Amino acid sequence: MALDTILVDGHKQFVSHTYHNELTKYENLAKNGQPPHTLLITCSDSRIVPHDIFGAGPGDLFMVRNIAAQVSPFVAVSESTSSQAALEYGVTALKVRNIIVMGHTGCGGIAHVAAGNACPDFGTPSLVSTWMRPLDTWIKNHGDTLPSEPQARASALEITSIGVSVQNLGTFPFISEAIKRGDLNIHGTLYDIHTGLLHLVKETPSGDFILKDLSG
Repeated sequence: MALDTILVDGHKQFVSHTYHNELTKYENLAKNGQPPHTLLITCSDSRIVPHDIFGAGPGDLFMVRNIAAQVSPFVAVSESTSSQAALEYGVTALKVRNIIVMGHTGCGGIAHVAAGNACPDFGTPSLVSTWMRPLDTWIKNHGDTLPSEPQARASALEITSIGVSVQNLGTFPFISEAIKRGDLNIHGTLYDIHTGLLHLVKETPSGDFILKDLSG
């Protein structure tokens, strides 16, 4: 079966326009390797286009994409995931100076957990449910801090999930060491699909997570 024509046509457009117009940059990247300034952890959602959101180009962002932009706490090598391996490579080999966790509004994975569907008490959980289990565990322990109304609960969990992922990044030894040296900055952000705006996620002294504008 041939490759879908929509992909073939899109590639031809890329080669004749984008690649051609930035030929020198692509040739430099091919010769000298990638020099990303930021490791971006974001959702697999097709509506999220990081290079557009950040005005970035090739070689700027080293990306980790998964359902709901999740970062689980550090685990031993024997239990590590591809996401954790990418974190290690980005920090220790590529020497990125920023890690950004970027969630988004209307996230299906977050809604799945907020509705209590992540880890059913019967049957075999789906792969998505298994992936979302750490956040499901968090909500079982702290869910009383979230609104009860379904939409408000999902929206609040979108913000909280980003904050929890940022906290979990601190459990990685190579990340905490880079932060102590002053070589690495970590931020949580929420991308609003409705407005196109990006917001910072900040932790309050009481341990809650709130949105702030990019100026901090």
